[in-house]
Amino acid sequence: MRIFLSNRHVGPARDMLRDMQLCGADSRARTRLVALLDPVVEQVRQDEAQVLQEYLVTADDGALIYDDEGNLTLREGYTSRDVLDAQAAFREERAEITGGTYEGHRQRLIDLLNAWDAPLAGEQADTYDALCTALEEGED
Repeated sequence: MRIFLSNRHVGPARDMLRDMQLCGADSRARTRLVALLDPVVEQVRQDEAQVLQEYLVTADDGALIYDDEGNLTLREGYTSRDVLDAQAAFREERAEITGGTYEGHRQRLIDLLNAWDAPLAGEQADTYDALCTALEEGED
């Protein structure tokens, strides 16, 4: 299976899937997608930190340095807007989620999400829509 999901939705999608109460084959299908998402979540975190390090002063060990007021220290020549713009652009990039699963896995996921009857609002509703779209546009 191969799908693409914006970086900002990868972690929330994994968390939403983990919280879904499912039975039998639907639970198994969800668990396999979560297993595909786990390493991507970690990679997105690492990549975002790398993007931010371009704009922010860090210690030798890579830890961010804060000023006396608790604000991050910007590298010379950069503004807070630069950091926010870079972070926003990164979060809209699409991560590839791929891996071997089983025949019909993607369709089972589409069906279980379409049948899911828990109420959704705000960020979770946005994540649900993004995940459904990614699966619908994905490849087996």
